[in-house]
Amino acid sequence: MEIDKETLDSRIQQASDCVKFLNEHQEVWLRLHDSSYSLLVVHAKRGKDYCFPSFSKSLIPYTKLLQQYQEYKHDVKVWNAGNPVYSEYWLPISTNYVAEETYINLSSAKLPILVASWKLNEHYVKTACPSLLKFIKAEKKKNRQIMPTLKRMKSFWNMFAKFFKRAKEEKPDRSAKDDNNDNFAKYKGLGKHNPRLIDACNRFCGSLSKISLKNSPNLNALLTELPDLNLDEMYVLDNYNPQPDSPYFRDIGQHLRLYARLKSVEKPCDVDFAMWYNRDKKYPEAKPLPEFESPFKHITLPFTEEAIWQAYLLKQTKHKIGMWWHGLYKYRVFINQIEDIDHLTQLFEANYNELNHFKSEAKANWSESMSPVVFLDDDKAYISHYWFDYWYGLRQVECLVKYNPHSHTITDFQIKESEAIVRFHCGIMF
Repeated sequence: MEIDKETLDSRIQQASDCVKFLNEHQEVWLRLHDSSYSLLVVHAKRGKDYCFPSFSKSLIPYTKLLQQYQEYKHDVKVWNAGNPVYSEYWLPISTNYVAEETYINLSSAKLPILVASWKLNEHYVKTACPSLLKFIKAEKKKNRQIMPTLKRMKSFWNMFAKFFKRAKEEKPDRSAKDDNNDNFAKYKGLGKHNPRLIDACNRFCGSLSKISLKNSPNLNALLTELPDLNLDEMYVLDNYNPQPDSPYFRDIGQHLRLYARLKSVEKPCDVDFAMWYNRDKKYPEAKPLPEFESPFKHITLPFTEEAIWQAYLLKQTKHKIGMWWHGLYKYRVFINQIEDIDHLTQLFEANYNELNHFKSEAKANWSESMSPVVFLDDDKAYISHYWFDYWYGLRQVECLVKYNPHSHTITDFQIKESEAIVRFHCGIMF
């Protein structure tokens, strides 16, 4: 059914207002999420009941809602080419509409919320909320009823706020001020092309094909091509996950969760993770899991471009190995030079015309300045890198690293991905 432009624009505005309200009242978003359970639950004869399809946990900022809608409509033309199951009147409201299919249905005046997912090559769509407009109206009414109480509480807390403000002015929090200055924009264009970074990346990625996560005693082999990273001899690297084919494992997919484990602590067995994934069952033979510790707490390195780059590669290993099922949405191909674009191949099902068109566009947009860059700045390092995302396209990745010169360790990574520079969607839905 086709909707006239005036009606569609009106409903988009209503939907945008609703999403803005949910952005400003996250507790309402959580209630909306919880209220969908009864409509989506699947009662299993054996094992734990679950929701299918599942309601999105993430909510897109309303300022990006319309931009994402335009991107979605572009992708729908590709997706519907072989199997027309998506509607151009579905407005995606999750931050990643490929991984979490949650939509506002603009074809209905009530603006119901739909959730969808693929299972056994079939696309399932269910109604998670019959009317978002009605739900928001009820929530606003609740807010009006509790406002008098909130005003009294506000005046009470204002007294404390004034006290803390005076205390902060008398003794400013320098660390907080430093954190606020840790922005990416100030580093744009800084740093020089370093061919050794490309060589290091190629060696590291090449070594990953020789590493098996299945039945490996540990993952210290990841450090073979990262010579500047020194792991404390008391620890080993390992994956904080059971085997993907484990009978104790129930999930829709995972990716590598790299952690540092004391050598003296026994490697967990699959059954030890069972309680983590199946909390409704008891497993007497399961042992407590070791504490999850970041490997970078126990890795020392010099503060050089090459060493920081090696640490970044180890941090991003979860995008290269250890993924299964929905975890494959995290798969990335590192693009360090224009030749890497030519080596891209399609996932699973062939869509070579689309991929070849992407390659042409990507090479036309590529410049030498897009090669990996590491810029050292006091006790911080800025990294600029590009990779290929099969569900978005060519994207820039920026990373800010905080280095402790006393312990010679990295204490923090801040990573962000840009919007797609050249868009691509592989057409795969797990």
